[in-house]
Amino acid sequence: MHQLKKGLLGILFGCCVLSLTACSPQKYIDKILGTEKADEEESVQEEVIQEEPEVPVAKPEFTANLSGSMTYGLHQGATPLKVEASVSDSGTLTYQWYRNMTNTNGGGTIIEGATDDTYTPPTDQPGTYYYYVVATNTVQNSTEGTTSETAEVIVNDEEGDVVNAEAGQWKQDDKGWWFENADGSFIKSQWKEIQGKWYAFDENGYIRTGWFQDGDSWYYLNEDGSMAADKDVEGYHLGSDGKME
Repeated sequence: MHQLKKGLLGILFGCCVLSLTACSPQKYIDKILGTEKADEEESVQEEVIQEEPEVPVAKPEFTANLSGSMTYGLHQGATPLKVEASVSDSGTLTYQWYRNMTNTNGGGTIIEGATDDTYTPPTDQPGTYYYYVVATNTVQNSTEGTTSETAEVIVNDEEGDVVNAEAGQWKQDDKGWWFENADGSFIKSQWKEIQGKWYAFDENGYIRTGWFQDGDSWYYLNEDGSMAADKDVEGYHLGSDGKME
């Protein structure tokens, strides 16, 4: 009888504990038997994203820029537009051309695939178009860009060639660049103004670059062959006519 009373008291005590602690019967049994499992610890590992630091990037400078205006007949072959840019660091220089309907070098339409320093404008649609190019210097994950001036291209609504004073097209081979006139001839041993810039051609018809002496005067021709003017080059000043002063 005494053992029965102890059992009943134990059950009664256990029920009281369950009701007071909201403990489940299984957990209470585990406590008595010593088989209770420890609560699992939760750990949250935060992902740390390290961004590469920005590095200084030199701003590209155009040594040969766009300018002037050219007029073509519908479907007439156009002269390539050409620029040249340089950077003072070891970055990678790339180009992207744009077309605009107003004479501004911003807000234009990107020309897909036009990523060289030259671009030949199409003449299949009449109208007045303005072209410009953005030169971008990239070093690691940092970039710096410079926008060129604009060049105007007018396409008439009539078929046939329009005679321009500078009609023709630039061509290049492994020896250099030359300019082919509209009649198929090319320039040799003389100066020629093309799209508002002066170029000096050697006896083989290729453009000259660097320092060039013509008679008693010295000139400096940029990497694209255009004559430098109103600037200092290697400590020498060049006047508005390109002559070293």
